[in-house]
Amino acid sequence: MSFDIVIPHHKKDSSILPFCIQSVNHYALGARTIYVVSAEDPEIEEITWIPESNLPFTKDDVASYIKHAPRVGWYYQQLIKLYAYDYLPTTSSHILILDSDVILRRPINFFKDDKICFSINDDYYEPYFIHMDKLIPGLKGLPPYSGICHHIMTRREHMKTFLTHVERIHGMPAWKAMLSLVNPEDYKGSGMADYELYFSYCLQYFPDEYIIRPLYIVNLKFLHEINNSVADMVAIHSWR
Repeated sequence: MSFDIVIPHHKKDSSILPFCIQSVNHYALGARTIYVVSAEDPEIEEITWIPESNLPFTKDDVASYIKHAPRVGWYYQQLIKLYAYDYLPTTSSHILILDSDVILRRPINFFKDDKICFSINDDYYEPYFIHMDKLIPGLKGLPPYSGICHHIMTRREHMKTFLTHVERIHGMPAWKAMLSLVNPEDYKGSGMADYELYFSYCLQYFPDEYIIRPLYIVNLKFLHEINNSVADMVAIHSWR
């Protein structure tokens, strides 16, 4: 099954992005157009650049809710992912969301028997689930596991249903509801999680259309460490 890809990008990951793009072209089975969303054009031939100015919200909009400037960009990139179907010039029914500091190491199929494959890890973080329950009461997730794995395959119809569900509950655009429900104590840290929200919503509301399959994903400090890794996917975080 074919799909497009969206990668939110910040210049802090500029040294990793070309390797991310190259790995997608080699190993993301079924990938078509790669969209990179960023403030400035990363000038990579294999991608279609989407300026942040095309989005339906700005960092200033996010800052009006998240009262801690150093974390505004982190919350903003979550909205970039969740609203991809609204601003990307594509009619694709599926979009793979991928972090820009991730490199695929093996051929990966994101579908099995016409179902979307999800990955999991055991990095359970309670504030995400508290926020989730405030956003959609009764949304539980899959604790003690997490759906935050540096990527997630999405389906247009289900993402739209999720955002509309939030809007119907709170009477405002979903992105405003999400930000307004972040605990002020978490402004300086992590008070909501895009991957966790979509992962949990789809497993709870569309359980027959998703399956969980393991991927071996590791976090590395340096690019050269990738040569010794047997992982399916690696993430090289700038903060490390």
